[in-house]
Amino acid sequence: LLLRRVAAATLRVHHNVDHHNDGDGVGDDAGEVRADVVLQSQADGIEEAKHQRCEVGLGGVRRAEDHAGKGDVAAGVGHILGKGAVEVAERQVRARERAEHAAQDACQPLELRGVDAGRAQYQLGIPFVAVPTLASSDGFTANICSIIIDGQKKSIPMQAAALVVCDLNVVSGAPLWLTVSGISDILAKYISLADWKIAHLVSGEYYCPMVADLAEEALTIMRKAADDMAAGGKPDFEAMTMAQMISGLTMQLLNHSRAASGAEHLMAHLVEMKPPRFENAHGMHGQCVGVGTYLCAKEYHYLASLPTPKAKPFEPLTRAWVDEKFGPLADGIMKENENDVLGTFDPQNIVDHWDEIRAIIAEIPSAEELAALCEKLGAFYKPEQIGIDPALSEDMLSVSAAIRNRLTLIRMRRVLDFGE
Repeated sequence: LLLRRVAAATLRVHHNVDHHNDGDGVGDDAGEVRADVVLQSQADGIEEAKHQRCEVGLGGVRRAEDHAGKGDVAAGVGHILGKGAVEVAERQVRARERAEHAAQDACQPLELRGVDAGRAQYQLGIPFVAVPTLASSDGFTANICSIIIDGQKKSIPMQAAALVVCDLNVVSGAPLWLTVSGISDILAKYISLADWKIAHLVSGEYYCPMVADLAEEALTIMRKAADDMAAGGKPDFEAMTMAQMISGLTMQLLNHSRAASGAEHLMAHLVEMKPPRFENAHGMHGQCVGVGTYLCAKEYHYLASLPTPKAKPFEPLTRAWVDEKFGPLADGIMKENENDVLGTFDPQNIVDHWDEIRAIIAEIPSAEELAALCEKLGAFYKPEQIGIDPALSEDMLSVSAAIRNRLTLIRMRRVLDFGE
């Protein structure tokens, strides 16, 4: 099933590899690996905001599409009016020819430069080959993308790559801090998988053991690679890249990111949305997720250490609270939470399963263990490392939980009374 969904080809490290990123082939001695469409997604630390917002620059392709669109409109008018149809059809043919020429610019493959080329391909309706140059994201095998729409982070459908070709010489040449950012993105599965298991336990949310096992496999691969690096070993770029690809496949199988994204990812979304008091927050996606993972691990273990809580009646988020925390983003947050998932089940279910929840939390590494690993890797885990006042750590948890109507343990705190 997985092989049908995506073919992932990894080129082993070798000499005489084409490093020019000029679209003429992946490797000079690795055979002429060519593609009709090449995705070039390169992270730039200086322009990290663009990387996060998934901006797509279509360049000549957009101009070609515009030409083709004009031809289609003209043909439609000619058909309706019944006059000058031949002339209109000729213009349409010429427009399509211009589109083809633009796509074949200088005999190069059609190139979509940008993080969200998969979304562009989805809109254009054509297959594409992804050629990742970093091991910092699991999006190369995913069929959804998260982008900012009207100031709010949304996940929307995209077309998954028909083939992923990864040259490890290129990946290994990227700045190490970008690779470390990718490690944090996968270690986040400690939290996302726990959130998914707990949500299934208390609300009956759909849970797929096979997909969960796949996410666990990606996590296991990445944790071993991280531990080896922390011990002074060389980065295992092949293992880390494969972990990213496997994680992305979980999204294809589910058509959403439940296995790969939990409460920790919502804190990364908070950084990108920049609500009041978080305007100066910044960082690569994986860096922000790493901070979220650490804060969630710390909070989850703390909750597990407390006596069994009591259930509280569900109350929707108030407009006053949302206005205070989100300012100009409040309308979108209110709409997102119209059908709050907390109101779909009895909060007593959480209390009744608290011992099982404690057991799930016990599988998450302690905050101290994660911090020690991050220190050795040079990975971010402190709020101040992404421009956030540590005093806002609690607000990072509660405010981010309202960004997406997804059931997480952080969100469940609203219907639990710990007697504090």
